[in-house]
Amino acid sequence: MKAFYFIVFLTGLCRLNAQDTIVYKNGLRTPVLLKEISPSEIRYKREGMSDGPDYVISKADVDRVVYKNGVSETFQPPAAPVQESVQSPVLQAPEGLSYHEKIDYRTAKKNYRTLKELALSHPNANRQQTLMGLARDISQHKNAQDGTRTGAIVCGGLAIGGTFLYALSYALSNRSEPAFYTPPAILGGLAVALGSVSIVYNIRLRDKRKEFVNLYNE
Repeated sequence: MKAFYFIVFLTGLCRLNAQDTIVYKNGLRTPVLLKEISPSEIRYKREGMSDGPDYVISKADVDRVVYKNGVSETFQPPAAPVQESVQSPVLQAPEGLSYHEKIDYRTAKKNYRTLKELALSHPNANRQQTLMGLARDISQHKNAQDGTRTGAIVCGGLAIGGTFLYALSYALSNRSEPAFYTPPAILGGLAVALGSVSIVYNIRLRDKRKEFVNLYNE
């Protein structure tokens, strides 16, 4: 009889040692049949239920597992990722304001809509109205420059054409008629005047753009 109980004891001990064991962080030990250990979860079956359902627990709750061969595996919490220091491409605005990127002169040469959006998005509310005024000035100077430049080109072309007609009529009739040389002279003078005005607008436009860029980047 004693031999029988001894054999039963050894059989139970062997069965217990043939099971895997989950050791929780709170000290609880649970014999299981491990199925899978993923980076974040542990899948297992309950002891004595090899045909039963699979159970899943988080590895964050487990201290270690002891396999049936006696090997123990401890789970450490994942190390916090190291954040590299990256230099921000934006400028730091005065205290209490958000950040904004720098702009260059090429940006100031864009259309009025773009300049308006830049002005209204500036973090310093006190500068928004001034920037809006500069944006309008830039747009007006650009239109005036384009208009006077186009007028100078058209008048210059007409003056050249009129001069050609005057030269042709003089060659054919061997005399000069005021009707032929007066319009080219007037158109030529007008082309020079419009060209000069266009240059003035171009200088003012350049100054306004520089002023917009400097104020925005301050």
